[in-house]
Amino acid sequence: MRQLRTARLYTRTIELRLDWLRSDRERSKLLAALSRYARKGLTLVATCRRILGGGKLAGGAEAELYWLGQAREAGCQWCDLEIETLRELPGQTARSLPVPAKILLSIHDFERTPPLPRRLVHARRGEADAIKIAARALTISDSLRLLRLAQHSNDAVSVPMGEIGLPARLLALREGSALAYAPVAQATAPGQVSLHDFKRLYRADAITGKTKIYGVIGNPVGHSRCGVSSVPGAKSERISAGDTGIRTSRIQRHDSAQANNYEVSRRMRTHGRENRRGKYGCRRQRWRIARLEYGLCGSVARA
Repeated sequence: MRQLRTARLYTRTIELRLDWLRSDRERSKLLAALSRYARKGLTLVATCRRILGGGKLAGGAEAELYWLGQAREAGCQWCDLEIETLRELPGQTARSLPVPAKILLSIHDFERTPPLPRRLVHARRGEADAIKIAARALTISDSLRLLRLAQHSNDAVSVPMGEIGLPARLLALREGSALAYAPVAQATAPGQVSLHDFKRLYRADAITGKTKIYGVIGNPVGHSRCGVSSVPGAKSERISAGDTGIRTSRIQRHDSAQANNYEVSRRMRTHGRENRRGKYGCRRQRWRIARLEYGLCGSVARA
């Protein structure tokens, strides 16, 4: 419950990962406390993902459905239901299951980004109220495909996973994804940033089409701390700006940067010089800071 209270300081939509609790006893204890908790104004999403679907719950579809049913009784309005679970229940529909009334049907691929349709379409009164696709992005192109899916679909959630997918994860809300995920404590999927950093450092929920996006391009790039200094600096000057690291496997050491065959140089203006300190004290060594004219990743998709 302590994590729930912490999350409430940042957001009104909270996912409860019941499968990450260590035992059935802990799950029962949490749901009992939740039923007595003041939930006014909160949207609670119950998830109890099995090992088969990349979670931690040991057991079959019956165990998952049991705990989702208990979450409904405790006051959860939504549940995340794996497509694998529906496949194991022939002859049954999601609406007939004893789960929370609102269903987020989810598809996960922790190895790669599979071929995707241009848009997701589901019936207004169909099997689910929203559809989530979470996939590991191995290239910038994978990230762009997931963002395009969010752009062209209604009631869809796009979740690029992994370090390469981090910039797209931060921009998913701007591109139309119905949800974005950030953990209060330990990460539950590869490439996540903490809820505090998501809201306070990257301000991902406040990014709009007019926001200037800055990126550090390199490999490796996860150690970069430029965002810590440059984003707060931009905020203090009332500039709508965001900053993230962009990992790519191939970089040319000149201003006409090329990332996985995408000519992003046409949308960039480089700032600063190598081995010089920038305006906010962030040292640029070898990699240059680049400003994407029309927004990171999304601009490349529309180029």
